[in-house]
Amino acid sequence: MATDVQLRKYHDFLRRMREVDSTMPIQQAHILLIVALYPGLSVSEIMTRCGLTHAATSRGLSSLGDRALNKSPGLGLVAQYTDHDDRRIERHRLTPKGDRFIQSLE
Repeated sequence: MATDVQLRKYHDFLRRMREVDSTMPIQQAHILLIVALYPGLSVSEIMTRCGLTHAATSRGLSSLGDRALNKSPGLGLVAQYTDHDDRRIERHRLTPKGDRFIQSLE
């Protein structure tokens, strides 16, 4: 069972995520954590780690990136880049803003 200290850390993380975007779905917070823990993953790899559909993962990454799918501004926490060996694959990493946010959680 989780300790009080662990639960407080989880609560603090969720509270901080709500400060970034008060309507952020928990799936986006999960995607952000996965990108922070495993930089360089593709959409499919993130999808597998999060247990989400491809569509939900793509939507989450778009909202966490520069522009959400509805063309509104994204949060700017995650960047996408083309794989050096296979140009068909887009990989994801934290932006400097995303890195600062994750570092601020410590």
